[in-house]
Amino acid sequence: MTAVSASACRIPSCDTASAMTSGRDTVGDEPGLKSVARASAHLVVSGLVQGVFYRQSAVDEARSLGLDGWVRNLPDGRVEAEAEGERDRVEAFVAWCRRGPPSARVDDVEATWGAPSAAAGRGFAVRR
Repeated sequence: MTAVSASACRIPSCDTASAMTSGRDTVGDEPGLKSVARASAHLVVSGLVQGVFYRQSAVDEARSLGLDGWVRNLPDGRVEAEAEGERDRVEAFVAWCRRGPPSARVDDVEATWGAPSAAAGRGFAVRR
C-alpha cells in the first residue's frame, strides 16, 4: 500500500497518518508482513441510480477491489452501501461510486467514514 500524507488526502476527516500507525485498524501484524490500514465507509448515493444496474455494477467493482460489504436500493430512489477493506481500496470504491456505471447519473454521494468491523472476509453482495 502506498502511504499518503494526511495533507494529501482529499477525503473529509481523513487522518491517514494515524490510520497508518494505529495497530487496531491494521491487518498483517505477523513478523515479515506489512501492516495495512483498514477502513469502513457508509455511502448514500443519489441521482438516477436505480434501474440502471448500479447495485450489480457496485458489487462487481467492490469484489474486484477485494472489499467486504453490501449495497441496496432505498425506497426514496437512492442507493445505500457499506464497504470495508484496505483504506486505499475503499477510497477507490468511493471514487467509483461518484461515477457509477455508464447508464447512471450520480448527483451526490454522502460518505461517512468509520472504524472497520471484525467481520473481514464476508464478501460483498446485494442486500434486499
